[in-house]
Amino acid sequence: MLDLLEDFLEYEGYKYERIDGGITGGLRQEAIDRFNAPGAQQFCFLLSTRAGGLGINLATADTVIIYDSDWNPHNDIQVGGPTPSPLPSAEPTASGRTRR
Repeated sequence: MLDLLEDFLEYEGYKYERIDGGITGGLRQEAIDRFNAPGAQQFCFLLSTRAGGLGINLATADTVIIYDSDWNPHNDIQVGGPTPSPLPSAEPTASGRTRR
């Protein structure tokens, strides 16, 4: 599935990074560092949940799209992790509830 997405990104001329089962530790960290670098041109980070689901901090990512879900939904939840919300932060009201 990543191959199809990669073909599309290349066809459209988007810059991207990719981590899958064929990427070793050193190359993996280099791809993460390039993506998180200030002013990075990478539009997208392709990664398989098995190869990159845990231990990756994509601090500059604002959206996670799980295109090919795992059979175990818990793995998908771990991959998504916390990403910055595009909505304004919640404000507490007098009743203690939050309002957006």
